[in-house]
Amino acid sequence: AMHRRIESQLEHAPASDWRIIHLGDYVDRGPDSKRVIDFLIEARKRDPRNIMLAGNHDIGMLEFMAHAEPDGLFMNYGGVQTAQSYGVE
Repeated sequence: AMHRRIESQLEHAPASDWRIIHLGDYVDRGPDSKRVIDFLIEARKRDPRNIMLAGNHDIGMLEFMAHAEPDGLFMNYGGVQTAQSYGVE
């Protein structure tokens, strides 16, 4: 919804230079992490002025992917839901 509002504003009052900055924690904050990540990837493809900054939860996921700890912080706080959003049971 926010992206639609920003796009509408830019159509109404074009700016010569703008950025949309996303402030991390895209994963393990609900049941649809994959959809959030896919949305951000597509937004970046549409326009490189969409900037995504990793939050500590996103870094935790990357660390888990590099060195999986089944009982680590990521898996105990949202990692299961994140995996399920990607179809992993």
